[in-house]
Amino acid sequence: DATGTEALAGVAASGAKRFGVSPEAYIGYLQQVAGQSNVRELTPLIENVAPVLSNLSEFGFSPDEAGALVSTLTQGIGDTTGEISGTAAINFAKSLRDRFGKDERFQRADGSFNPVGAMAVLQNYPELREAFLDGGDILGTNFGKASLGKGKAIPTIEALITSADTFQA
Repeated sequence: DATGTEALAGVAASGAKRFGVSPEAYIGYLQQVAGQSNVRELTPLIENVAPVLSNLSEFGFSPDEAGALVSTLTQGIGDTTGEISGTAAINFAKSLRDRFGKDERFQRADGSFNPVGAMAVLQNYPELREAFLDGGDILGTNFGKASLGKGKAIPTIEALITSADTFQA
């Protein structure tokens, strides 16, 4: 309808600027994310998923990585609106950056944080993963329990950072 078209055009324009692509390419990207996620309706895709995809870029996620994370969370949670998944994704990304973002081993060549690299470390080092999830020493600093959003998201996030061989990963 006209309202949905107008909202999609606005999201496409802002997403295109954020990711440096054409509005058409951004709409295609949103369609790919929607196709992989449990969010099928246009309104929640625009209101809940699109802003999270853009905001995840501020935490170092590439568009593909952001889409994969949000899609995985919607599938694991059974979230058809993207609201719970979006909150969980942002909380998870912030927890990763807070704990690993200042360490040069987790920086990309352009100086941005590499959250996928941090996730890989958590997959390979159970004691570090335990400190991330429950609180403890990470890279010489004591942190509290990572904020992962509502309880529904926790099993999916734990599976995501437990092993590179899980369905979620």
